Amino acid sequence: MKKVIGCDVSKHFVILHDGENHFYIDDSNLDLAKEIVNDAIVVLEQTGAYGIRWSYIFSDFGAKVFIADGKEFKAFRHGHTRKKDDYIDAFYLRKFYSDKQKRKYCKPFNPLMYSLRSLIRQHIRNDKDITRHTNRLLQYLAVIFPYEEYYKLSKKQLIKKLDEIEQNLKLSPHHLSTLALMELKKLKTSTQEQEKLEKEIKTIARNHPDYEILKTFPSFGDILIATLIAYYWDIKNFKNLDAFIGYVLMGANYQQSGKTLRETKTDRARTEIKGKLKNALSGLKRKFPAPNILTT
Repeated sequence: MKKVIGCDVSKHFVILHDGENHFYIDDSNLDLAKEIVNDAIVVLEQTGAYGIRWSYIFSDFGAKVFIADGKEFKAFRHGHTRKKDDYIDAFYLRKFYSDKQKRKYCKPFNPLMYSLRSLIRQHIRNDKDITRHTNRLLQYLAVIFPYEEYYKLSKKQLIKKLDEIEQNLKLSPHHLSTLALMELKKLKTSTQEQEKLEKEIKTIARNHPDYEILKTFPSFGDILIATLIAYYWDIKNFKNLDAFIGYVLMGANYQQSGKTLRETKTDRARTEIKGKLKNALSGLKRKFPAPNILTT
């Protein structure tokens, strides 16, 4: 049976726990890390770029890397102790995987899945930037060109007219024209970056085996499909549709009283997915508007 090692990740180092001892690992003693994790199971908490970096390193060293679900692990640790430091986390990550009931919340490290998640998060940030730059530019245009109707343009309409607006701003003597041109340049840059990002996201999604299944849902575009895939990856992990819906839409709040841990379901989870689904629903409502009951 393979040995199980818990791993807590910090920016400059990691703490490993093999069931008996803790090990401090950084770039200066990677040979020791290789000796410890070779042919072992290493369990990390769901984490960001630094965790992914170490996941790659441990995989190269011959380990089988698993990522523990962050919320489930937090509840598990709180059920045992309220203390928190790197050594305690490493210890309980190992125990979390060793618990057969909790092992289902530990998923094998998949580099492509975490790359897709990073792309999706950046896509959401870019979309917010585009909205912010659009609103600021429209406000400037309303002041600089009071007799034009630029301020009435939608986001898509404005982006199509950026070249025309840029020329008009360069000819305008208004003291806010410089600020408007700066905002326009930011909007152009963000839009171009978003187009490149969407191309990469769609390429990954369209090559995924679940793409054709999700494409059958009305109003599911490629970006929404990619977002769903990024957060569950393999639809075969779910025994039925309810389990799938529960995973992508529902989370849980945990309250502890003594040794009792109470779980309350909540929909305040996975905001990336819910945001995309909300947009899809809005598009569906525009395409198939509800009848006006006052006139029917």
